[in-house]
Amino acid sequence: MLERGVLADYTELWVQNAQSTSQVLRFHGADYHGVLVSCGAMGVLAVGRQDKPASRPLVAALAAGQIPDGIGVLFDGLHALCDIDGNTVIASSATDPRTEGMPVLSINEDGVTWHAKQFESMEKRVKMFWSQH
Repeated sequence: MLERGVLADYTELWVQNAQSTSQVLRFHGADYHGVLVSCGAMGVLAVGRQDKPASRPLVAALAAGQIPDGIGVLFDGLHALCDIDGNTVIASSATDPRTEGMPVLSINEDGVTWHAKQFESMEKRVKMFWSQH
C-alpha cells in the first residue's frame, strides 16, 4: 500500500509482513468501548464513549482563549501507540501526554482494566469485558 500526505509532503510505502502475528481485542464496559490492535510487542489502542460529543467546538473555544464548559470530555478517552509487555499495555505516544510511558491497560482472562486519566489528573480504573463483535 502506498500512502501520500494530504496536509504534508510525504510518501510512505507499507509492506505486509506475512511472518508477523497480529491480534485484535475488543472490549466494553461502564459506557466505554475499546479496541487494541497489536502486532508482536507493539499496538494501537483506542478507548472512548460512543456518545461523546464532538470536540471541535471545545477546541475552537480553546483556540479563542476561552476555557469552555465540558472541557473534561476532551480527556475522556484515549488513542495511543503502545508497547505491550505481557499483559500490560504501556502508552508510548498518546493523545493525552500524561499517559506516555505509563501502563494504560491491563489484560486478564475476563477482559481489561483501563487506567484512565481524568481531566483533574486523577486516575480511575475502568473494568471492561470482552466484546463478541
